[in-house]
Amino acid sequence: MNIVLSILGLPWMHGALPQAFLHLKAQADIEDRLVDGTLQQIVIKNRESRLATLIAHTLMIPTYFFLLPFLQLIPTAVFHGLFLYLAFTSMIGNELCERALLLFTEQRSYPPLHYIRRVPQKTVHAFTIVEIIQLAILCFVGFSPWPVVEMIFPIITFLFIPFRSILLPYIFNERHLEALDSIH
Repeated sequence: MNIVLSILGLPWMHGALPQAFLHLKAQADIEDRLVDGTLQQIVIKNRESRLATLIAHTLMIPTYFFLLPFLQLIPTAVFHGLFLYLAFTSMIGNELCERALLLFTEQRSYPPLHYIRRVPQKTVHAFTIVEIIQLAILCFVGFSPWPVVEMIFPIITFLFIPFRSILLPYIFNERHLEALDSIH
């Protein structure tokens, strides 16, 4: 399937989302700019990444056959630590994590973020709590010990689209939603 997707110029189907993002970021020319009073990284140019991904996945085949016996000698805790490190480093710059930290930060110590100036504090916290509840639902369904519950994961994920576009505008002001949830 990935060979056909590569020929058609479409993205690959795999579960390596953080690694794929980091790979894409590694091939980009990034410049730090001051936007709305905060320092943000802006992508100036991004290089073609299909060939590099194809080579990386092709090199995984000999690794599987020749290095698998050696990889089994590495303790599982080392891999857990590696994945925990990847998880923590991918949280840097995540707006949900930044807004969740604001729940425990004094208002005078807030960083100069673009949505802090445009949205009231109660609205920012309410929106963050709604997103945390959505994340908890996804984690419950995705990590459920019951296979029947795990099967509805795609349905739950799909239902978040009408929830955001239809129900949230009744709860929050549209201007506030744009400031909190828009992609910059």
